[in-house]
Amino acid sequence: INAEYMGIFKNFLNFISTIFMESQGIKLTEDGGITKWLLEEGTGSCPKVKQEVVVHYIGRFMDGIEFDNSVSNAEPFKFVVGVGHVIKGWDIGIVTMKRGERAKFVIESNYAYGDKGSLPKIPPK
Repeated sequence: INAEYMGIFKNFLNFISTIFMESQGIKLTEDGGITKWLLEEGTGSCPKVKQEVVVHYIGRFMDGIEFDNSVSNAEPFKFVVGVGHVIKGWDIGIVTMKRGERAKFVIESNYAYGDKGSLPKIPPK
């Protein structure tokens, strides 16, 4: 299988999974700026605002291109949730998760880095 075919196949799978998951996504904001899909149930209670959390994440653009990844770096990310240390989408989304839960979030730019982006990884809108 050549690289071009694999790229087309990967795009097709991303497209199909997006269609499937969009039908099951949970809107976390009234304007639909943050949508969550539960991939794996967690246990216990959700973190509270001002609590330190430890997460692994993979950041991808809507076309599937990866821009950041704590998993491949083998270094989880620690932060205090709900106090503006991270993008607003994380402050809102992470407090809906339980320990061990896996989820996919689609976060629009106004809940992330806005029109300016965060160079060099996140280009302006």
